[in-house]
Amino acid sequence: MDARGLVRSVRVVGAARGARAVRSAWRRRRADAAGLPRQRAERARVPGRVKSAEPQPGGGVIRFERSSLRVRVAAGGAVFCGWDGAGPEPSYALAHQVPAADTRAQLEPDKDGGWRVVSERMLVTVSRHGAVDIRTPGGVLLRREMPPRWWEPEGEERQEPPEGEEGHEGPEGPGARWLVRSEVTPDARFFGLGGRPGGPRLRDGTYRLWNTGPGPSGTDRVPVYVTMPVQLVVADAGTHLVFHDNSWDGEVTLREGREGGGSGHDRPGRCAVRVSGGPLRYWVIAGAPARVLYGWASLTGAPALPPRWALGHQHGRWGFRDEAEVRRVAAGYRERGLALKALHLDIDHLDGHRVFTVDRGRFPDLPRLAAELRGEGVRMVSAVDPAVKAERGTAVYDSGSAAGAFVRDARGREVRGVAWAGEAVFPDFTDPLVRKWWSGLYAERLAQGFSGVWHGRNEPTSFAAFGDPTLPLSSRHALEGRGGDHREAHNVYALTMARAGHEGLRELRPQERPFLFSRSGWAGMQRYGGSWSGEVATGWAG
Repeated sequence: MDARGLVRSVRVVGAARGARAVRSAWRRRRADAAGLPRQRAERARVPGRVKSAEPQPGGGVIRFERSSLRVRVAAGGAVFCGWDGAGPEPSYALAHQVPAADTRAQLEPDKDGGWRVVSERMLVTVSRHGAVDIRTPGGVLLRREMPPRWWEPEGEERQEPPEGEEGHEGPEGPGARWLVRSEVTPDARFFGLGGRPGGPRLRDGTYRLWNTGPGPSGTDRVPVYVTMPVQLVVADAGTHLVFHDNSWDGEVTLREGREGGGSGHDRPGRCAVRVSGGPLRYWVIAGAPARVLYGWASLTGAPALPPRWALGHQHGRWGFRDEAEVRRVAAGYRERGLALKALHLDIDHLDGHRVFTVDRGRFPDLPRLAAELRGEGVRMVSAVDPAVKAERGTAVYDSGSAAGAFVRDARGREVRGVAWAGEAVFPDFTDPLVRKWWSGLYAERLAQGFSGVWHGRNEPTSFAAFGDPTLPLSSRHALEGRGGDHREAHNVYALTMARAGHEGLRELRPQERPFLFSRSGWAGMQRYGGSWSGEVATGWAG
């Protein structure tokens, strides 16, 4: 960031918070310099020639000179492909354990020394060098995956998993980073990759896969709050969805194809997926669009059904000064005969922006206000951010610190960032015990009369004068007991926070459907609630 940008950032967030943002950015840079593996010379690797194949229920394992590919067709027709011993689990995206295999799918030899898996809804052919074709049962090509390429540190002995076992999928797992190039039919069109300012249709370009909050200026950012490596590809030959189940930082480069109009000069559509680490594994679902979307919901979970009142008009903004202004806004709707079902209070109603608190001076009796509004058919919804002010003597920080709930660095110290409340710490929602602790805190929101919550700044975002506005990449996370760092945990942070909130609301009020939505998320977010647009400009462009 240049000097002008630094001054602008400090002006927006305030001098004191701006100074903290500068210190936080330097602190994060030092933490990563000490806690991340040092860059070393790398060597490229490709699968090599096919050596053997082992049939298994629903498919099998095809072994190459320097890698292996597991192909498995699930009972619902979705196809899983995992390289280097990668299996479908553990996964934050899947709604349940891996679906049962389609026992009718069979692995059998193909021409030129390759192999194929034949199933009712899809034909998967694997060449002798590791190219993977996804075809309709009639043999029409939908997608061609070229042999993947890995880059790994030189001089490092790579351990092949024993036959019948899956490889390690932690942050130091096989393949420090990888690339897969694909081709689709010339008429194919791309959709997906999460929330994008330009809409769901994806034009030619490169899209980063890293959940990112707004900078101090509050302007639109690309990448955006919700990214996920999911592509829906629509073509005359058929529709298919491909999901690369990997939460590490990456990017997808797309180029639409071109039809030659019968001249024979067709150009296929192209896709390149690059990811900085973690397992190379993906799911493919093919069929009519409705069947594909149903298959996706079967794999990652059906959307949470909201309470009935949440289907009505809702009013939310920053800047409700006090209870009187909330009443005035609600009265304005009534006087004009406009429907209103919910009013959202942002973090400005909190005591010094501290989560799970109330500014008693401006909102002396929130339960009474909520009861009045509810009598008029209007619910109140509260903002909940993950950042907890690092201040001893406050209930949330003290209880979280005692429980070891906050993200720590490589030396075991609490990682500090900067939020609206000041210097802050961040719960590690990838730890089941931390999710349980956090879910109980929503009792305070319910006691204040709120009927739902919305999560913000949960990419997670920390004010930073320069660099990436998030936690240090070297920060340690539980990752359900596997252990790892923020490179793997970042994109699923909001998803696991949503899980904690949803489970807490269900347990605290089992007779009511939870209402929860989130600024950030990842694949499977729909199981716990929806997402909102985040900070936008109020104008036609916004």
